[in-house]
Amino acid sequence: MLIYVFLTLTILIVFRLFGNKKGLIISFVLFALIAALRNTSVGADTILYNYNYTSIGEKQSWAYENSRFEIGFFYLCKVLYVINKDPQTLIFVSSIFINFSFFIFIYKHSNNYFVSSLIYLFGNIYFSNMNIMRQAIAVSILILGYSFLKKKKIISYLIVIGVASLFHDVAWAAIILVLIELLPTKRWNYLLIIFVSLFVFVLYSNFFDLLTSIMGHEEYLDSKYAESNYFGAIFNFVIPLVAVGIPVLYSILNNLDIDKESHKYICTLLVYLCFMGLVIRMNIFNRIAGLFGAYLIIIIPHFLKKIGYFSNNEIDQNISLYNATRDRYIISFITLATYCVSFFIICYSRPEWFNCVPYKFFWQ
Repeated sequence: MLIYVFLTLTILIVFRLFGNKKGLIISFVLFALIAALRNTSVGADTILYNYNYTSIGEKQSWAYENSRFEIGFFYLCKVLYVINKDPQTLIFVSSIFINFSFFIFIYKHSNNYFVSSLIYLFGNIYFSNMNIMRQAIAVSILILGYSFLKKKKIISYLIVIGVASLFHDVAWAAIILVLIELLPTKRWNYLLIIFVSLFVFVLYSNFFDLLTSIMGHEEYLDSKYAESNYFGAIFNFVIPLVAVGIPVLYSILNNLDIDKESHKYICTLLVYLCFMGLVIRMNIFNRIAGLFGAYLIIIIPHFLKKIGYFSNNEIDQNISLYNATRDRYIISFITLATYCVSFFIICYSRPEWFNCVPYKFFWQ
């Protein structure tokens, strides 16, 4: 766990000494290197991917076989195996690509690189990326193409979704982001998302059957994904609900400027929380929630910044600015502290959730 303490302290120091851009670069170089140089014991599914890397690579035929792995991952293994037969190659290449993608995502779309970097670590997005490799690659492709969605280039973004689905079928859930983009900017959309989520929550078994059928993974019906870890599900639901809900709720209650971008972020946040709530029913929904959870690294800074620049409830402008700045610091502290404490609780008490603790280098 010491390496994650070191990583946390390094992020705090480099942003203080070198500023936003250089701090972001240094932080993500470390993120990438720590992930790329990890042992097969780091990440619950890492050893499985290493085994299948060799298994796929050793096959004489290059013809894609109908297996539990998508065609993109299959050929990624085939190509890398030609270059180097060591399974560490897969870990190294995927880690560099995933962390580079998140770096670009933050650089282009976040208004606070420091907060985004901490959320990437403390929000367990980094841990997930070292665990569920195929989904992490798919999500990385989706966030690289996020600019298409923001510019309303829907066809281009649908192509991005198609490419991402070559590595994990969960990428098709990103169509929800397209629907959010196309929906009118109305607050009744929030109620619509909540209503649909409650409907799915009640009929979760039928929805799960339909979902696995569409994805072609009927084997999930009798697997660990059909079960639920109630403590873990509730814990992972409450933490973002508190950490992200406070700045968003503050913005709404204080009549801050909820522009189109803010509205879409709120809808994305609600979808994420709704899927996290469904994890209480079945673990499989955690995969879909993880796709939307990646966007928290730009949503949280977006609303924290609003608190510091808007306040419509005070007559005196100076008092308004003082209160807004004070509130911004308090809420920022609560948000980051909530994530930080939960992160180290998981590291210490529930390391088996991600198997990223203890950390070992590949040569150890």
